[in-house]
Parts: sequence; structure tokens; C-alpha cells
Amino acid sequence: MREKFLELFAQAYPKDIHIIQLDNGGCHQALDLSLPENVILRFQPPHCPELNPIERLWSEIKKVLKWEWFTNLDELQRFPLL
Repeated sequence: MREKFLELFAQAYPKDIHIIQLDNGGCHQALDLSLPENVILRFQPPHCPELNPIERLWSEIKKVLKWEWFTNLDELQRFPLL
């Protein structure tokens, strides 16, 4: 599935070089992955969440939700985060 996504992504923009930044999570590593020629994978160093922009968002969300208690998913979805 990942290979198909990368293939379609590369075909959508064939004249561009695409650099995809990944953390070192086990789900982002494959022993045998065929990459299109215009896709480059760059892995972050281990234990460097400050290099991953989404970690800043998770940090802010955790601050807002820290003392909240939800009894079901519907309550969580209705909660105003920002």
C-alpha cells in the first residue's frame, strides 16, 4: 500500500523531486521498499521530537485536554480544541 501511494504521488508531480521526512517509528521502516526515482526518504535522528512539526501540535492538544474527561468519542469530537 505504501509503495502504491508513493508511486501515485510521484506520478502526480513527475517533474518534481519529493523529499519525505519520517520519524524512526517501526511502521515507517520496511526491509524491501521500491521508491520512485523522484522520491527521497529522509529519516529523523532517534529521540528528536523537536524535529517533527506534528509533535508541537500534539503538545498543544495535550495541554488543552490535560484535565478533561470524556465518557465517549462523541463528547471528544464536540470539544472545542482551539
